Amino acid sequence: AVGVDDFDDATGESALASAKAIIQAEVRQLLDWVADDTVILDGHGTQVIQLPELPVAAVTSVSLWDGTDWATPLVESVDYHWSANGTLTRAGWLAWPCASRSVQVVYDHGYAVIPDDLKAWALSIARNVYISPGGARGAVVAETVGPYSVTLKKGEFFKSQGCQQFTKVG
Repeated sequence: AVGVDDFDDATGESALASAKAIIQAEVRQLLDWVADDTVILDGHGTQVIQLPELPVAAVTSVSLWDGTDWATPLVESVDYHWSANGTLTRAGWLAWPCASRSVQVVYDHGYAVIPDDLKAWALSIARNVYISPGGARGAVVAETVGPYSVTLKKGEFFKSQGCQQFTKVG
């Protein structure tokens, strides 16, 4: 068992960083708080488009590309509605343009305070990476920071969980 005196700060930090990368790859979300993030989305000619990061805390602006500029700002509750689950819906019977890179959105998303269930999940993963045979130094055999790829040695813990590799998809 790993005791308090056995804890190596650098290895612990590495295990926590790996846990964060694993969770973000699993949920395909950044999770950290981001204010005023600007994204340009494809319109599909439908009434609903999905914002890429969740949860959504605020939508500051939505504009449409007119072919030369973002000259068509939309008005919340008149032209569109948004939800915390990332759904951006055109009001009435209107649809988003059917064109690539035609909708610009500025929004706030992520968690200012990470929920307790995600903290517990991260600590559980970090603990198991840390105490696996060889510690985090021996468990992580490959790690790519962007866009999050962590390959873990096939240890008893990981084999029992059916997990050897975590990779961000998309």
